[in-house]
Amino acid sequence: MKSESFAGRLMGLDYGEKRIGIAMSDPMRILATPSQVLTRTEISRDLAALKALAESEGVTAIVLGLPTNTDGSEGEMVVKVRAFAAQLEEALKLPLHFMDETYSSLEADAMLRTRERDWRKRKAKRDMFAAQVILRAWMDHYL
Repeated sequence: MKSESFAGRLMGLDYGEKRIGIAMSDPMRILATPSQVLTRTEISRDLAALKALAESEGVTAIVLGLPTNTDGSEGEMVVKVRAFAAQLEEALKLPLHFMDETYSSLEADAMLRTRERDWRKRKAKRDMFAAQVILRAWMDHYL
């Protein structure tokens, strides 16, 4: 983990090839809340949107889900996430931390089932709730 001040909002990201789920912490880093889903277009636009959001929310660090396999090995998607992470770090100039995201989508689905009956509405929100799970796990482990 890079040296950083433990103050300011964290932005949690659940990276996908079609969408990026986004969650935010409060400035005191106590709560993690689902924020929004960014529909991917092209990398430069995606990075610009994330940078604008980070700046407007006072984000001081990023937590990015790392989709390792259940046995801990790294597959093809991890390579894509690491490549995205390098571009994200360069664009946002913020500390970036990885957090294992194994089962984050399943946890998000379970949380949403209690809140939303319509599966279409659950599907639309799943990525930001997965980002919340990732961010909460990192906060629980490191703060």
